[in-house]
Order: sequence, then structure tokens, then C-alpha cells
Amino acid sequence: MLVVVLTGCFVTSTETGAVGEGPDIDQHQWFTGWGSVRLSDAAGTECTGGLARVDSGIGIGDLVIDGALAIVTGFVGTMVCPLPDHPTTTDATTYASCTALFSGLGPVLLARKTVRYRCLAQR
Repeated sequence: MLVVVLTGCFVTSTETGAVGEGPDIDQHQWFTGWGSVRLSDAAGTECTGGLARVDSGIGIGDLVIDGALAIVTGFVGTMVCPLPDHPTTTDATTYASCTALFSGLGPVLLARKTVRYRCLAQR
């Protein structure tokens, strides 16, 4: 189970080779549409001289939020998708497909990633 959960964790690092100043800053960014539309401000805007290092990725906290969104939207699917009182196998399959579709909508509609960065040293 742990292997399945951790396979979604990744970090992309970018280092400029320049000297950083101050502490690492953690920022959470929100996205919609499979991460194609940013809903929050860009990271590092307070670094007027630029960035020394940036790590961007999906961590455990981000996965927990995605999982919670999938559960909530899946629950909505159970209320929206029709299921007769005496379902046939086809009815049950259709119902399962419908609720699975709703479960997948949560992370598509809203997702989060974590960005950690350090500003360049001021000259």
C-alpha cells in the first residue's frame, strides 16, 4: 500500500548555482484542469533579485487533499448517479462507472502542489 501511495510523490528541482539568502520558503499552489490553470499567485514574487533554488512537487499533504477531494466527489456521485431498487448487473456496472467518474472529477477540478524556494542574495 505504501508503494502505491508514494509513487505519486515527486519533486522537480531547479538550481541556478547562485548563493541563496534567507530561509527556504514553502508555498502551496492551487490548480484546476489537471494543473493547467493556476488559481494562486506564482511562487517567489517577493524575491526581487530572482531565485537561487526552486523545488516543486506533489507531497504527502497534497496527495491527502487529492484523495479527500476524490472521496467527496465520489460521495456526490452516489447521490447523483441513478441506481434502481433492484439493479441488474448492467445497472450496477453503470452505477459504478458513474460514481468512479465523479471520484475522478475532484482532483481535476482542484489540485494542490508544494513549492519550496530560496531567494537570491541581495548585492
